[in-house]
Amino acid sequence: EAVSLINMAPLTPDGGISRFYREDRPPEQGTNPPLARWRPVTPEFFSTAGVRLVAGRQLAETDISAGEQVVVISEAAADQLFRGEKALGKRIVVGLEEELAATVVGIVGDVKSLGLDQDSPPTLYRPFRQAGGTFERLSWTTHTLVLRTDGLPEGLAAQVREAVRSLDRNALITDIRSMAEAISDSMSGRRVTMILLSVFTTTAVVLGAIGVYGVMGYSVRERTKEIGIRIALGASRGRVLREVLFDAMKIAGVENGHWSCGRAGSVAYAGEFRLRDRARRPLGAGRCGRHVDRCRATRVIRAG
Repeated sequence: EAVSLINMAPLTPDGGISRFYREDRPPEQGTNPPLARWRPVTPEFFSTAGVRLVAGRQLAETDISAGEQVVVISEAAADQLFRGEKALGKRIVVGLEEELAATVVGIVGDVKSLGLDQDSPPTLYRPFRQAGGTFERLSWTTHTLVLRTDGLPEGLAAQVREAVRSLDRNALITDIRSMAEAISDSMSGRRVTMILLSVFTTTAVVLGAIGVYGVMGYSVRERTKEIGIRIALGASRGRVLREVLFDAMKIAGVENGHWSCGRAGSVAYAGEFRLRDRARRPLGAGRCGRHVDRCRATRVIRAG
């Protein structure tokens, strides 16, 4: 559908960087003006890449080196230099070693140049035909061809190579990819971090579960005699199981603040169970602790 050129495609952190400031407000001596991404483009770039026009006009074929020097700036750049003012028609100075003054003819939407998870940097778009300074020649040592199509972009790779080589047989064509692949690549660092976090979290949960299982196994073994005595005195298996599970919940930390409501309900239920269980015990068969050999209930059972 459309094709255009730019020095670096969107979601590419590399590329030219330029100082920029208002011509009527030069920076004070000893201070550094702000920096912006520098993007020489052909006029079709904005429509090809889907960059919306906010105000003014886009670049045109008539913006040639012999004409007035013009620039289209992003919303972030306009907000940084002309906050609360009208930017169209104002002149800004751009460049690093060599500076030039250009008139702002348009404002376009911000583009994620550094990554989807980072703020859009201020960006300056200069016409390809006016890219004649030393700094701009360095920026054009590599070109990015941006295409928009209705079909699958992967099927255009061979045609693009053939078309470029018909114009320049020495052109080296590399890194052909779709915008979906570019987005995926830009998130690779975050994706690796999330995978590692998931692995460590899963490992921590597994180790925690093993620890709780070990502690519960030890606790149940220590209370084997107590459990036997409770069952002999009339406690049902379900009630004993609920109390063991309640202790397991305490060990697992379910009684923290995040589970305060569940904790209150569990404590109330367990308290009711203990009161009812005590009411059914023979007199003298008090609560048997882990030191079961000292419990009076042992003498009651032996006497029976």
